[in-house]
Amino acid sequence: MKMKLKNILSGFVLLLIVIAIGGVIADRVITSDPEIQGLTTATAVDIQGIATENDALAWLNSNRGALSNTSLLLPTHLVEDTTGTYIFDVPGLYPVFDAMYGGDLPGEARYTVGYTEDTSAVNGALDYAKSSAISTANKLPDQNNVQTSKTATFVGLDAGRMTSSENALIDGAGQLDFTNSSVLCPFASEVSPYLPPFCNIATMGSSVDVSLVSLVTKTGERSVAASADTPAELGYSVAVTGINSSPAIGSTQASMNVHIQEGRAGIVGTGSRTDTDVTYEVGLLQIKKGEDLTYSESSTASGEIGQFIKSMDYKSGVLI
Repeated sequence: MKMKLKNILSGFVLLLIVIAIGGVIADRVITSDPEIQGLTTATAVDIQGIATENDALAWLNSNRGALSNTSLLLPTHLVEDTTGTYIFDVPGLYPVFDAMYGGDLPGEARYTVGYTEDTSAVNGALDYAKSSAISTANKLPDQNNVQTSKTATFVGLDAGRMTSSENALIDGAGQLDFTNSSVLCPFASEVSPYLPPFCNIATMGSSVDVSLVSLVTKTGERSVAASADTPAELGYSVAVTGINSSPAIGSTQASMNVHIQEGRAGIVGTGSRTDTDVTYEVGLLQIKKGEDLTYSESSTASGEIGQFIKSMDYKSGVLI
């Protein structure tokens, strides 16, 4: 039997929008550390026999350097009440921080970025090429912090097979923050002075188990930028075809999973707060979950595959 799965194109693009009550919501990228790192690798294999490739990346990053903390830090001018119900906006609460850093320390945001590849080819002719690049520097909207590109052609001999799997992850969580300290656009704070908390995760990847194939995959991830005007993004694509006039033989799968949780922060009143015998005029904020979205998608094909193509993209940023 001959099975052809042609032109499977699937994408999920998310740009979270401005809401009238509760302000701007979305992933908030973080700025780079003072020291930046870059890693690049290139691999080329042309072999008849046995070959393996195993790659793994785990990258954790916090804009407040607090990875060991069990909770996200509020901006230095915001104080949570003892019940955890309200947050007080207290300007000038930490004048020493203001003098040292030129203003309020931001609300904490953390990202976990992951990538793995496991490829094994046995009893066959393999032509494999891959390039990988990792940079912890600030990136523009058309650039990536993590980027991979892979091509592989395999022809199995005497029951030879190639298996290959890739998985990519972006997991971001952020505390309440001030809009004017996170977003470069000077008009964004007119919509809302605050960026509410968020907790979003997206995973995507593919796998093949084949005796004959031409395989192409690409990965791109961005979570570090100079300001929150640049969205966080994870993209992945896979293309499985045959060689010359012969279809690919075997099975393939590609999938994505997304879970989005967004907060809303609103000013619910004003009042005063006394701290070390000093009384401050304060704004009273309340934070609630305003959105909870889950999405999953999976595509599979098995047999003689003329074409299997899947493209997936997650993007979340402040709309200003």
